[in-house]
Amino acid sequence: MEEFEQYVLKNFPGKPPRLWLRYVDDTFVVIDQNEQDYFFKYINQVDSNIKFTQESSKDNRLAFLDCLVQVNPDNTLSTTVYRKPTHTDQYLQFGSHLPLVHKLGVIRTLYHRADTIISEESDVQKEKDHVRSALQQCGYPDWAFEKAATTKDTPQQNNTGDVIASKARVTIPYSTGLSERIKNTFKAFGIATSYKPSNNLRSKLVHVKDKIPKDKQSNLVYGLTCSETSCAQSYVGETKQSIKARFNQHRRGSSNENQDSAVFTHSKLSGHQFNADDIIIFDKEERWFERGVKESIRERAEQPALNKKGASVSCYHTPGTPP
Repeated sequence: MEEFEQYVLKNFPGKPPRLWLRYVDDTFVVIDQNEQDYFFKYINQVDSNIKFTQESSKDNRLAFLDCLVQVNPDNTLSTTVYRKPTHTDQYLQFGSHLPLVHKLGVIRTLYHRADTIISEESDVQKEKDHVRSALQQCGYPDWAFEKAATTKDTPQQNNTGDVIASKARVTIPYSTGLSERIKNTFKAFGIATSYKPSNNLRSKLVHVKDKIPKDKQSNLVYGLTCSETSCAQSYVGETKQSIKARFNQHRRGSSNENQDSAVFTHSKLSGHQFNADDIIIFDKEERWFERGVKESIRERAEQPALNKKGASVSCYHTPGTPP
C-alpha cells in the first residue's frame, strides 16, 4: 500500500489531495470537490487487485474509524467519538465470570478513548457520562469506576523501592479466588501472571474453522491399544506427520527387522491387530522438543508395555514351547 499510494499521489494527472491519511485499508482524504470523482476513478484503475469504495462528508461530518470528524465554520477540524447507528451500548457484563482487571479495563479503555479522541474539552465529560450510564446498565457499581480511576497493577518492588523486573510471564485459566491466590504466589518470585477465560459463549457456539478429521491431524502425542481384549498392550508415540500416515508406518515392516515398529512386531508375533479408530490423541504440539517432553510425560503416566523404554512381558509365545 505504501508503494501504491506513493505512485498515485505522484502520478495523478489532476490536482492531488491536500491530505491523505491511511490506517491499514481506511483512508481519510481532503481533496477539491471537482477533483473527487476523477481521483476516485483514477485510483481504481492503477491496480486490478486494489479497489476502493468512497464515502463523502454529509453536513460537514465524516466518520473515520471510531472518530467523527466535524468541519467547523472556520475550516478547522474537531473530533468526537463515533458510534454506528446499530450500536447498542452493550459491553462486558460486570457479573460475568471474568477477572476484575478485565472489567476495570473496559472502563479505562472507554475513558482513555474519550481523553484521546475528543478534541473539545467540553465534550470529554459528556462522553464519560454517557459511558458511565451505559456501563451501569451492564451492572457496573460506583466503586468500580473509582477503582479504575485510582488503581492499576503496580510492579513488584524490593526493600529499597527499586522495581523488580519480571523474570517470566505465565497465562493461567481464570477461576474466581483461586487464580488470584496463584497470581500472588507467582508475584513473590518475580513472575507476572495473565488470566485467560476458559469458558465463554464464543468457544461454545462459534467454530470459525471446520474441525480437522482425526486421521488428518498432525504434530501429536498419541496412544495405541491392542484390539485383542485379552491382551490390551499399549504404545505411546509422537509424530509430526498426520496420524493416518504414522499409523500406516506402524503396519509396515522395515528392511531392517531391528528397526521395526514395536506395534508392527507385536502384530506380527501375536496375530493381533490395531485399529486406527481406536487411536487416542493425548496432546497437540507443533514444537519438536516440547512434543518429545510431552511424550515422555505420557509414557510415565500410561506405562505402555510396547514402548522400547519400558520393560514388559509379551502376551504371545512360540508354538510348541511353554508360555
